[in-house]
Amino acid sequence: MSAAATGRELVFGINTAQVPPAPVNVNILSPQGQLVPSSVEPKPDGFTGKFTPLQDGPHKVDVTYAGAPVPHSPFTVTAMPAPTTSDASKVKAYGAGLATGTVNTPADFSIDTRMAGPGGLGLTIDGPTEAKIECFDKGGGLFDVRYWPTEPGEYTTNILFDDKPIPQSPFRAQVNPAKMVDVSGVKVYGNGVQPTGTPHAVSVCLSVCHTLYVV
Repeated sequence: MSAAATGRELVFGINTAQVPPAPVNVNILSPQGQLVPSSVEPKPDGFTGKFTPLQDGPHKVDVTYAGAPVPHSPFTVTAMPAPTTSDASKVKAYGAGLATGTVNTPADFSIDTRMAGPGGLGLTIDGPTEAKIECFDKGGGLFDVRYWPTEPGEYTTNILFDDKPIPQSPFRAQVNPAKMVDVSGVKVYGNGVQPTGTPHAVSVCLSVCHTLYVV
């Protein structure tokens, strides 16, 4: 069960990248069992679902793929009155990019401010070198963040809401070097790479080989 603010748009992802193309449908029921308007939009790895709860209480989110309910569907989202004052302790940040990463590979995480009330979001990432940062506003208080570490080491992510740190901030991610190509299965062999001893021994070997060739 997750929480949401009444009157604010909710956005969620539906990943279908690992399954064949098929129709995806979303139906939302209010606490009174009424159908809530929703939309489904395509994206590279599947679809994005959106709806706005207009009543306080639990909403049923039914997601089907090819006419069959997806795992754990229907989901329950409880809408509560939107906070009128800011509360940084209600902001949530999650995702692999807050804990680990690989050089020259995008590191991703998400920030959820839906239950934190009004306020501005602040974000800095410090590391061995400056990392490019992109922040995508998904609407309704949800944000996706991506950064590109270019050197190995520790990267510190500071997240502020209304100028106050959110829980667990600063986050510390250990970025590892890019994985080297595995050459353990490559073997080199032949006379040209075998030990040949002293220069004199090489000379003798070549002489013998030449003699054999002439004969």
